[in-house]
Amino acid sequence: MIDLTKQNSLLEVNLVRMTRKYQALEEQEGLLRRNYKNVELEMSEMEVSCMKRINQLKEWKRMSTFQLKQLYEQLRVAIPLAEYESVSKDLEIYKQKCGDYIVRNKDYAKEIDRLRTDLRNIKDDIDAQRDLAGDKADLEREYHSIRIRLEALDPKFRWENQIYHKMVQILKKSKISVTQAFEYFDENSDGHLSRQEFVSALSKMGLDLSNSEIDLVLRSLDSDGDGNV
Repeated sequence: MIDLTKQNSLLEVNLVRMTRKYQALEEQEGLLRRNYKNVELEMSEMEVSCMKRINQLKEWKRMSTFQLKQLYEQLRVAIPLAEYESVSKDLEIYKQKCGDYIVRNKDYAKEIDRLRTDLRNIKDDIDAQRDLAGDKADLEREYHSIRIRLEALDPKFRWENQIYHKMVQILKKSKISVTQAFEYFDENSDGHLSRQEFVSALSKMGLDLSNSEIDLVLRSLDSDGDGNV
């Protein structure tokens, strides 16, 4: 009897617990149902709003299409077809010319870059020539100083230098290079000037020298001692 009483008490306690759990589950179920209904209501309202917006967009599209058709018809009527085709052809020609101009401008840009490079090179050459001119001036001053000293020490050198100077001045006045003059006076074209050819050259240049003076000049020009220049 006591055991049955204990078991009955335990059953009652378990029943109370189960009842409370059941009530809690019922409350959760009720909350979920209410939340579901709220979400379902919100979705329904959103669906109605979306459908309304879609219908508005469809109406706007219909009206826009109708207006565009009207504008196109007005434009077609306002501009003759022949004139429209002519303008279209002119536009295509203009596009072609623009393309040609773009290509030409690119070519011009390349040419300008090349010219700028050439200009820089020319400037560098000019600077180099200026430096060479300065060096040349220094060498000429040094040569002039040495020549003056040599002329003071050796009268023959001064006389030879005067003869060479006259020859150079005659060639410059005639605008003839030394090579051209040599080829002109080399009558037999053997690459040398014999004594007779050299005397003839001096005579043609207007330099009247004695035989001893001619021998002196020939010796100074004859580097290998064969009697020719």
